[in-house]
Amino acid sequence: MTADSYAPCPCGSGKKVKFCCQAILADMEKVERLLENNQPRMALQSLEKVLPQHAGNPWVATAQGWALLADHRPAEAKAALAQFLRKNPDHPSANALHALAAFQTDGLPTAKKAIHRAFRRSFQAEPTIVTGLAASMAESLLRAGHVLAARQHLALALRYGDEEDRKAAFSGMVDIDSDSTIPYPLRGVHNFPEYAGKPETQEAVQKAHRLSAAGCWEEAAETFRPVVEQDPNSAAAWHTLGMFLAWDGNDDAASEALRKAAQLTEDFETAVECETLAQLLYSGGDERKPLQTLTAPVASVSKLLTRLDERPNLVRTPQGAMEATGLSSMLAAQYELVDRPIPSEPELKEITLETVPMLLARIMVTNQSQSEGDGDAQSRLVALPIQVGQIDRVRSLLEEAAGESLPSESLQVLDDNGPNYWGGTDLPQIQESYFLPASTPTEAQERVIRGWQDRAINQSWANSPKSALGGKTPRDARGDESLRVPLAACINVLDAYFDSNSRAMSVNELRREYGLPEMSPLQLERGGNVNLLSLTQLRRIDFKSLSDEQFRPLLRRVLLSRHNQHAYETLREAAENREQLLTDGEDGQAANEILEALVDICRRTLRREEALRWAQRAQELAKASSKPFERLMNWKLRELMLRMDDQSDPAARPLLDELWTQFVPKAPYLRDVLLQLCQYLGVEAPSEGLMVAGASVGRPGGLNLEPASASGGEKKLWLPGMD
Repeated sequence: MTADSYAPCPCGSGKKVKFCCQAILADMEKVERLLENNQPRMALQSLEKVLPQHAGNPWVATAQGWALLADHRPAEAKAALAQFLRKNPDHPSANALHALAAFQTDGLPTAKKAIHRAFRRSFQAEPTIVTGLAASMAESLLRAGHVLAARQHLALALRYGDEEDRKAAFSGMVDIDSDSTIPYPLRGVHNFPEYAGKPETQEAVQKAHRLSAAGCWEEAAETFRPVVEQDPNSAAAWHTLGMFLAWDGNDDAASEALRKAAQLTEDFETAVECETLAQLLYSGGDERKPLQTLTAPVASVSKLLTRLDERPNLVRTPQGAMEATGLSSMLAAQYELVDRPIPSEPELKEITLETVPMLLARIMVTNQSQSEGDGDAQSRLVALPIQVGQIDRVRSLLEEAAGESLPSESLQVLDDNGPNYWGGTDLPQIQESYFLPASTPTEAQERVIRGWQDRAINQSWANSPKSALGGKTPRDARGDESLRVPLAACINVLDAYFDSNSRAMSVNELRREYGLPEMSPLQLERGGNVNLLSLTQLRRIDFKSLSDEQFRPLLRRVLLSRHNQHAYETLREAAENREQLLTDGEDGQAANEILEALVDICRRTLRREEALRWAQRAQELAKASSKPFERLMNWKLRELMLRMDDQSDPAARPLLDELWTQFVPKAPYLRDVLLQLCQYLGVEAPSEGLMVAGASVGRPGGLNLEPASASGGEKKLWLPGMD
């Protein structure tokens, strides 16, 4: 720091140093140097000389706070800064440091009040600290499943942070928007309608919006609630209150407000969107049952694995798949626990939804690792039931399988407090999972998947009571005018569940079946910004009426959010009717990205033949690119994945041999990929004698053989870029 006596004083008084803190300048310069050199304890020793007579000096108080935090003593920093703030409540740096100390000491939600004071007073003085707090709150909120709140806190960090902070915040928002495990109506941007309030409440409305802009959504909601009480029939007021509450992470209260907005909104689609958010934000209240896990220490890993390997209803993940996913460094083994023995090869051809094994739990046995404290090596078993309420059944089957190698008394049941986005949606009836071995013929796989979808929609969902429908089932609610909005929202929630589990359904088709209007098209005005639309609104855009300039930003958002049905329709529009868009980007990169996404979605939604057509179209385009070998190889490998889904496909073997003979010599890393694939699917690998020596190219990434998904049990071979 400078010793210029005529520089602004660091205490923040606005005076020059000469006329303010000149008496302690030398001592404080020494303290600052020690802090810059990461010597907080020596800085604290130096401050001891200054504190007796200058404890109330802002420069001294904030330096002490910095030093205590740097010395990992946040509780002491919090106490010292709180004492200073009693007389100086508006000091920007002290508020920021106090918020940081409170967060490190108490965590959320205890520290929220202190953090919000910093949001209001300290962004300009201490942007790094306050932006970091916003990002930390976002991380904590996301872990708890408060998606809207997490994203809005990242948006706050994006608005006020420096370049690095903005990059990190933007990356976090992209991660949320592209995370298909999160129901799509919760992802992306959410706005509230314009609402000025009545003449007597306009000042409160403006204050609430100022608090919202500062990230103080709890205070914004508290300020705005009297406004709603004075205008209780305003849908816009309830909608605004609901968004303040959701951005604060108070999801249950937000659900109530948004439901009220839905009841008052005249526009059907807006009402349905509000009600959809209300259903997804509701936690389930006291009736919600958390997912639970089983865990136990393992005395002898080898004995336990020997026992588990002998059980016909435990399917061990192949070692090649473990290595490919990086799990082998953490896990000694991973199993899927199913409710019956795996069918034989002949039985797989005739498998149906009634005979397919149901997936009950995923079981992991960790490698031995050094536990903290005594240094003893320890391995653990962790069992993750797929459905709520299955813990007793899983425990019984596990005890039977493990026998004496895992004493019953060693098993502990732990509540999983992570996000459960479906806890209040009355969907447990359809949250069943099945297990299909990789060798299951494609025709049989599709028969099971289509059977599950039909049963889920037309039986389990249609005939189960929904709290949003007043305890009625969707089938009973059909034709009830008072339940049109919540019934349409229930369909949206079902669609979101299907989408999060790599399935697709038609919302309009189900709406027609239940006597509801199809989604009304949303016309995008010239100059309209699709980035300001929610994903629910985005689905309603009449994209055929858009110019290419309007279509491009829509396409970017669709590629990010990847809603299966909407993305399929939009990507087909790009590939079939807007070929000029395929030339966007460097060297046809846009075409590659569009077709990769389209092939992936077609594969996951049982459109195998169409996926093959798009893969072959991509190969034609790859030949004209500047890197024809690498791009063509990747597309042929994708085609091989598709063809090996059906091991009776006569084109699969010639394609495997072509990759082995024509591409492995120039890309040796491909050899291991193909061998893993053959081992995983149980097919004969090509002969080593077919290979010839050749030049190598750089290795782009590994192969991931993923186990059966929790949603559908199908096993897939994954390549970089497929998801």
